[in-house]
Amino acid sequence: MILAGILTLAAALGPARAVRAEEAPDPGPETTPPRLSLTDGQVSFWRPGAQDWVPATLNMPLAPGDVLYAGPAGNVEVQIGPHAFARAAYGGQLGLDNQEPDFVQLRATSGYVSVDLRELPPGHAVELDTPGAAFTMDRAGYYHAEVGRDATTLRTHPGGIATMTASRGT
Repeated sequence: MILAGILTLAAALGPARAVRAEEAPDPGPETTPPRLSLTDGQVSFWRPGAQDWVPATLNMPLAPGDVLYAGPAGNVEVQIGPHAFARAAYGGQLGLDNQEPDFVQLRATSGYVSVDLRELPPGHAVELDTPGAAFTMDRAGYYHAEVGRDATTLRTHPGGIATMTASRGT
């Protein structure tokens, strides 16, 4: 009698669970946070709300608002996608401003910064904001920016094409 009650309860719960699972909304593609994939030399890290800069830690996940600084002899690399990397060197400052499943927004305020997009799925884009302009990259290629006090230079290499939007007053 008890066994029959358990089977009846299991049969009653089974279809109800299946219906609920089918009706559950699809969470969509998961976004893997950018992570610090390489450091060499002096590399510092700052997170909003922190009192001071601290040494950067390898494999640390980054969140919007985080900033990395590569000292005069330092290099830092951030993996921003399965086949996409951003790097800073020689006094380069690189920040993560926004991250969505199909869009990553980076900020470079000084030094040398490169974006290496070995693959970029259709409909995806990476934006590099500098004091003088924003550069939107929506195809695979290699991009190199030099951010100085008075000017920013962006060079593209094999396959790279960027759209530039000048900052106001520039």
